[in-house]
Amino acid sequence: STSSCVSGIAGTGGVYLINNTFQNCTVQGLDMTTLSIWKNITGNTFINTNYGLVSSGNNNTVIEQNNFSNSLSERAMRFNEGRSVNITIKNNKFYDPDDVPIYLDDVGHEGWNIENNLFGTQEEPIRVAAVDIRNSSNVVVRNNTFWQGNVTANWASIYCVVKNCSNIKIYGNHWGNATNYTNITGAGGVGYLMYL
Repeated sequence: STSSCVSGIAGTGGVYLINNTFQNCTVQGLDMTTLSIWKNITGNTFINTNYGLVSSGNNNTVIEQNNFSNSLSERAMRFNEGRSVNITIKNNKFYDPDDVPIYLDDVGHEGWNIENNLFGTQEEPIRVAAVDIRNSSNVVVRNNTFWQGNVTANWASIYCVVKNCSNIKIYGNHWGNATNYTNITGAGGVGYLMYL
């Protein structure tokens, strides 16, 4: 495809997307920005898509057991504009991303969970930030596994501009076979760097 592979229509409800393959989509694999009520995105494969999925304004959505690999240039998942609540991102796998796999901006007014996801492998660690959280609140990042291969202040496993965030909970995550934590300060404010 040379555009979005799937795009919702405003006002549609109860959409389930299960066991599909999205490949070579130059805009995004799944466009969830039209205020559709996406309920479950499960077991899909996103290969060589510009964005895997883009969302704003969805509620009570579970995104699980999807595989994202070889993004063309952008993020596997991008959420923004603050209207989405009760979003669970779990048991997904992210391989060889060119940009941040999960990017949150102005989200999480309630019920955001990022859990049990796999970012990279020991053989092919990711070389970008895995989770980037900005201007957001009430986000839980737990029990994920990070194989991080290029650690700098710009490419932390979990990067959060904390001066604009509140109630971000990070616990129970795994980094290969060791974990270090360091506070960092950059142009965007204070972040939190976790690395091997």
